[in-house]
Amino acid sequence: PYLNIASPGGDVNAAMQIGDLLRKTTATVVSSGPCQSACVFVAVGGVERNLSGVGIHRPFFAQTQAKNFFDADQRYKKMMNSVRTYLQEMNISDDLLRMMVAVPPGEMQVLSPVEAKRIGINGFDPAWDEYVTAREARTYGLTSAELRKRRAVIETQCGREDLMRSLAELQKREECRRNLRERILWGMSEEKVMRLTKLSEQICREKPLDSDE
Repeated sequence: PYLNIASPGGDVNAAMQIGDLLRKTTATVVSSGPCQSACVFVAVGGVERNLSGVGIHRPFFAQTQAKNFFDADQRYKKMMNSVRTYLQEMNISDDLLRMMVAVPPGEMQVLSPVEAKRIGINGFDPAWDEYVTAREARTYGLTSAELRKRRAVIETQCGREDLMRSLAELQKREECRRNLRERILWGMSEEKVMRLTKLSEQICREKPLDSDE
């Protein structure tokens, strides 16, 4: 499933319920506009996330029902325990909650793309990443650790996405990745790839058009 979300926020409990549903369906979540306040709790339910305009502040009650300070204190502690447990279930870094509680409800801290990725809002859920990596590793006959090493080689040669400063640089990076990916993941030298390419072209030229081979 794929969800495109943009919201200034809403009820925290409802947002966490939606996030739980997204996780159960291993959804991908992106934002077409700012995703702020309770919207973040919805979004982190996705196993893959690419959000823009992420805004955070301390969670608060949509409606105040406390009759006195002690009642409010108990309600607040219960809400924060629920939020903490939810974020742990979503495999989100504790850094996110620490950053949230430092921002009063009447304010909004908009995270940079680097911050959103560092604390795990953007990118892959760690458990999902392990699953996807293991599945891809089996395709190439590798262990997950070896596949990660070979991916790192591609990143080193083509450059990291967060270091790109223009669309032209991003396009050049993607072209580099396309050219190197299969060769490096299969562990083949450039010379071997060229030989196999020439051999396949020769075989295709020699086979008649109606051949089943």
